[in-house]
Amino acid sequence: MPARPRTDPPSQQGITLLGGPRTGKTTFLAALQIALLREEQLGWALDGENPGSTQAMVRFMGTMTEDHEFPKATVAQMENYKWSLTGDKRRVWEWDRWRFRRVTKVKRIRLNLVDGPGGAANSKHIFGQGLAAQLIASMSDSAGLIIFFDPLTEVETGQAFQHLYGALMVLRSQVGSDGKLPHHVAVCITKFDSIPVYRSARALRVSMRDPE
Repeated sequence: MPARPRTDPPSQQGITLLGGPRTGKTTFLAALQIALLREEQLGWALDGENPGSTQAMVRFMGTMTEDHEFPKATVAQMENYKWSLTGDKRRVWEWDRWRFRRVTKVKRIRLNLVDGPGGAANSKHIFGQGLAAQLIASMSDSAGLIIFFDPLTEVETGQAFQHLYGALMVLRSQVGSDGKLPHHVAVCITKFDSIPVYRSARALRVSMRDPE
């Protein structure tokens, strides 16, 4: 029986990572905390919201900084990391019964990050597969999608369209009742540190260099 179109908007905290195998989804999560540590002036820190998510953060950090390796790809199950971005304290006005008062609050953005095996989005297996159903359910409950595109893998296998079109069509049938999806979308082009990718970006003049 086909799923009925949803009318309620997606949640405001979930972010699902979408991309084929070896496109760098898990590495992106691992590198996020390293990037924040190197940019202390931004005033943001990454925290785990539960023991499993905190353990994953520590494991990712150890793999990249001590073992000097990238994290292993997600292959067997959906991984759900509940992290939060915590910023500097700020003074805000807040209504308290009969008057406004100044209170100190910590800026916090909760991140419900879902990382699934790249094969879960394969259009050839998008129907009737448990992992694919979990991925679509996560996407429908998310407010944002990060789509990963790996130029090196695309040259070898040309799999980007195959791991994007089917998943988005099924998602649109469930939440896009007016023909459009309500999600915020970001595209992450990975493997930029690979020499062929870097040279191509420079030749096409689509990259910029920070003076520092």
